[in-house]
Amino acid sequence: MLKYFFRFSLILILLSFLVFGIHLGFLFFIDYPIWGHYIIPSYLFNLFTALFFYLALAYVSRKDETQMGWFFLLFSGLKFLLFFVLIYPLFKADGVLQRQEFITFFVPYASCLFIEIRQLIMFLNSSS
Repeated sequence: MLKYFFRFSLILILLSFLVFGIHLGFLFFIDYPIWGHYIIPSYLFNLFTALFFYLALAYVSRKDETQMGWFFLLFSGLKFLLFFVLIYPLFKADGVLQRQEFITFFVPYASCLFIEIRQLIMFLNSSS
């Protein structure tokens, strides 16, 4: 199990840096402020919650693999709850949620979610 967590961590961190670099490059290309809209907290939030929840899912899988789907849904809901408590107030501080702010959060969220799901599928397939 530890092998899967280290592999997941490495893949998640490397791909998050890659997506972050592409995101910054795109913002630079379209002449948007690259360090605006809380881009660093958005990426860090998604990176750390993905790592923590994957570790929690790994723990759950040791107890009962049949419950992993339910816990994945629970952890996804918790991630949204944490977003609305920690990140959303930063975006709404000026009274308006701009499209750029939504994209700043959604790009790292979607990329981390994709990696989480892919690694969980690989883990479940290998344990069968």
